[in-house]
Amino acid sequence: MKTLFYLVVLLLPAGAFAQPAAEWQKAQWRQNTVLFDNPVFLADNDSINIGNASLQYFSGNNKFRDAYMPEKSQGFKVQSEKFLSFNNWVIYGNFHFSKFEDFQTRMTSMNNPYSDNPYQVADSSYGDWRKQHYLLQAKIVSPKINRYTRAGIGLTYEVLNGARQKDPRPLDKTINIELTPSLMFDLHNHWKLGINGYYNRKREDLSISLENHLRNKEIFKLSGMGEYLYNGPIILGSLSRAYEGNIYGGGISVGYDFNQNKRLRSIISFKQNTENVTDGTSTPFNGGKHQYNDIEAQLVYSSVSTSKEHQLSVYLLNRNISNTEYVQVYNTTTQSYIVIHQSEMNSKIRTETNIRYQLLLTGKEKRVNWILGAGTNLRSSEELYPSTNGLEQLTTLQVSLESGKWIHFPKSQLLIKYNGSYQTALSSQLRYIHKSFSNNFAAYQITYPNFYFNSIDQLSNRLDVQYSFSVPKVLSQLYVKGSYTHFSNTRDNTYYKAGLANQFYSISIGVFN
Repeated sequence: MKTLFYLVVLLLPAGAFAQPAAEWQKAQWRQNTVLFDNPVFLADNDSINIGNASLQYFSGNNKFRDAYMPEKSQGFKVQSEKFLSFNNWVIYGNFHFSKFEDFQTRMTSMNNPYSDNPYQVADSSYGDWRKQHYLLQAKIVSPKINRYTRAGIGLTYEVLNGARQKDPRPLDKTINIELTPSLMFDLHNHWKLGINGYYNRKREDLSISLENHLRNKEIFKLSGMGEYLYNGPIILGSLSRAYEGNIYGGGISVGYDFNQNKRLRSIISFKQNTENVTDGTSTPFNGGKHQYNDIEAQLVYSSVSTSKEHQLSVYLLNRNISNTEYVQVYNTTTQSYIVIHQSEMNSKIRTETNIRYQLLLTGKEKRVNWILGAGTNLRSSEELYPSTNGLEQLTTLQVSLESGKWIHFPKSQLLIKYNGSYQTALSSQLRYIHKSFSNNFAAYQITYPNFYFNSIDQLSNRLDVQYSFSVPKVLSQLYVKGSYTHFSNTRDNTYYKAGLANQFYSISIGVFN
């Protein structure tokens, strides 16, 4: 707890000389490897000291929604992020807490149904969720251990809580802990070579209960591709389920400095995940095993000159997923379930390629004037359920543009920024054989709506307006920011008519320190 307290104090705004808002933009820009698993790349800018803390209120309405989306959301978020350098140590910290409500959520009894793990729990009730999300992240880079070596470590602690105040009443809590120890070696004036380990521990506990025991409720234990346990609902008295998993892996990082102002940073990682699903505590029942292997690569090229800064980033992911189901019988002697057969019933391959280019234009006194960018994202997935002849294949292409203008006043700044994206399906196929002995709940209510939602053409437009106030130099610089996002489909299909739209609003008050 003391460590947590010190980290939070570190991230909170403190009295300092006023930092222009545009300097935060530069800091984020130049620390473009902050998402890499090897934190030692943060040492590229040892002298950086700047932070951003904010309080945000947000609200959204969804008319264009998949099976899991709420009709409306609203809540608040507190966030504090900082880069800090002292005595040759480099530290990055990120603290995030949000509390919000999702209204009229449907078809799920879980906090986060958007998981590759198919062994989820669903119900047909509409209800309001109350949720909390807590994240504490730190990345620390040591001074040089010797002439050639620096060490680093990344730590993440994340908690997601959620509950619905309507029968059936789920209570869901997920905890993630992540650890990334790393080393970096300066092999030559131009080359850097790094290695890192990766470990993630996940524990999710789900319990479902009834307040009114006179009215039975049906829930469904899903297994992917429209399938669910027993081909029918479970008449709920109560339910408890645990998801417990570990991810092990590591990566190799390579950096190359063409000169003082041009550099290349890259990392390739391998990760292996195993997540077991268990129902009950006194008499455990195997709900399924979810496994995947990730091969992930990231690359960032940056170039800095007097009036321009260029950045090209590439992200690649290949995820190979396999899901195991069990045949079990109850042994009355031992009063426990015994597995008599297990096999891989469901598999999925998911790939992603993301390419993004950004340009930062600076003017007099090295002040940021323009932010310009463009990107493309290609996603593909293929899921198979051989025993039922099920198939879902989808490939989508998304293109995006961004443009931001800084207007500088003597002691304050105004930023107006636009982001837009358009997504279309290059190919799509869904095959599901309907069962005469089942109501096909998961197929009709979840699989089909989600497939047609993801395969329809989508358009997103976002506008951000941020004004940074003029304040005395003894204080940090205050700002207020408003955002509006409009997200819609541009044509119709079997499940969605054209012109449906979602709208998201937020307003933030913050400080750069």
